[in-house]
Amino acid sequence: MSLGRAGIEDDIFEDAIRGSFAALGWGGSIDWSDPKYRTYDEVAARWRQQPGEEKASGNRGDVAQLWRFREMNEGDVIVVSQGNHRFRAIGIVKSDYYFEPNAGNSYHHRRAVDWRLRLQNPLPVSEISSGDFTQISCYRVADANLKKAALERLLSTVSEPEAGAILTLPPTADHPADSNAADKGRQFFRVGYGPDFHDVAMVKRSLNDGFVATNACRDKDLSAAIHTPTSTAVRELHGTEAGSGEPYDAATLLKMKPGDVVLLQEGRDLTRAIGTVAGGYRYDPSDPDGYQHRIPVSWRNVFPAAVSTNHFHVKDPKSGEAVLRYREGVRTDAIAAAMDPRASAGLAAGPSPSALATGSEMPSYPNTFETGSAGSARVDQFVLVIDEINRANISKVFGELITLIERDKRLGMGEAIAVTLPYSNEKFGVPANLHILGTMNTADRSIALLDTALRRRFTFEEMTPDPSLLEVVDDIDLKGLLTAINERIEYFLDRERQIGHAFFMGCRRKADVDAVMAHKVIPLLCEYFFEDFSRVAAVLGQTDGRAPGFLESRELRSPFGGGAAEARRSWRILPQESFTAAAYQRAIAISSAKPNEDTFAMDSAFPS
Repeated sequence: MSLGRAGIEDDIFEDAIRGSFAALGWGGSIDWSDPKYRTYDEVAARWRQQPGEEKASGNRGDVAQLWRFREMNEGDVIVVSQGNHRFRAIGIVKSDYYFEPNAGNSYHHRRAVDWRLRLQNPLPVSEISSGDFTQISCYRVADANLKKAALERLLSTVSEPEAGAILTLPPTADHPADSNAADKGRQFFRVGYGPDFHDVAMVKRSLNDGFVATNACRDKDLSAAIHTPTSTAVRELHGTEAGSGEPYDAATLLKMKPGDVVLLQEGRDLTRAIGTVAGGYRYDPSDPDGYQHRIPVSWRNVFPAAVSTNHFHVKDPKSGEAVLRYREGVRTDAIAAAMDPRASAGLAAGPSPSALATGSEMPSYPNTFETGSAGSARVDQFVLVIDEINRANISKVFGELITLIERDKRLGMGEAIAVTLPYSNEKFGVPANLHILGTMNTADRSIALLDTALRRRFTFEEMTPDPSLLEVVDDIDLKGLLTAINERIEYFLDRERQIGHAFFMGCRRKADVDAVMAHKVIPLLCEYFFEDFSRVAAVLGQTDGRAPGFLESRELRSPFGGGAAEARRSWRILPQESFTAAAYQRAIAISSAKPNEDTFAMDSAFPS
């Protein structure tokens, strides 16, 4: 559906995103809350009671589109279009229809929506649908047109925060705007468990069940203090003696509002996870560990190795409070980067995890980000493969990326760099979950010209042929065959021109092996030796040129007659149907034989 006309009514779209709802202008100022209006006929009949609408068509937007909006169910997906060819947001319906009489525009008809993705740069419709959108404000996309796998991946992504702009991230249905709060900005909290924040069991519970909690002032529901969350109010409600530090922790927990940021500690100086508050205070008297006061949290990122808390705070206060609200010194740019799923793998780890009370180290969790009530999912990893990278003009292909692809320059890293794109003037950086693989053939001497700057930024890993990956196929020992051929190639030429095991990986029967030899291996050997078939024959184990094998030769008569002229031989590649088991056995066995008069006369066969 559309939320206002793109470029003309963008305020409607922005209000909907901030308020976590979808809105429709069709349907006038009528309250359509009555359940009977879930049917098309009832909507049409009611609209035709409007003055001047007695003969209104059933296709009119006030009827058809209003009914579609009423027809939605909780859990349905809404894609917000921007014109007919792009989309700019995706969300999930979280409530039934409701009427908003005080809407400042004509968009009175609402549904609460959990906006999972808000795009600063709208994407093409082709990413999620095989057909374009239409001008209709609200309609159902045909299932046959949907690219469901792509849509599901986008739904598991959180909105992209701009570096340093975490305070102005739009709320979602789980993070509604708090119009009564005096503090309109997001707050930042630190939470730890146990002595020196080393209670491993509670950290695991918080991460697995999605909450933070305190065991201060237990055995008393503190709901009555949420409107005045001060230590004095908590002390009076709970009856705690003056001077106790417990009311402070409990009161600070009560200050948390949906959308606020929470850092979960591992020890005094390390942070294990970062998340956002997803709901209000809850009292659970049955908590087995006495952590009865809790706040639900959507964990945006759980770090495999704990991150130094100073990465998120200029100078972390060394106070002993288990629940602490940061009042200043927060590094909002670092927090925004940590909450971005594309860069979540790129945070610099802190010092080695401190010793825990249990004597063991903190368990490792995968990087995660919010996916709603379904829990958490792994951060998507993306791989860019550049084949034959050495053949490209590196400076033209990479440009300023030559610096941005460095590990410590990625988004979320300690020395992250972003550049301004020349046409859009937008900031651009390379996320840490993008992996770049460049391939090249070392036999191609153009590798020698590879840009030195690129060599410094890539890790070079040699991938030599691995015969152990091959099996015996129809009594042909592919491992032995590849090993024998490559030994001879290295003897005559060099190790860079060895035959790769991939040639034979797909062979399942002798006919497959015959085809590979006839159409790939032998032609490549002919190219290596510049059509010198005597050497090709030697590599294939046909040292005398006459025994059954892959090649056939015959002696050419001298056109001058007599026996004084030098004898020459004519060679041809036999049809693959002629390749015998004996030819393969000979090619393998000859590698272990020493050259002698019967097998191979090196000097006569290969004159210098």
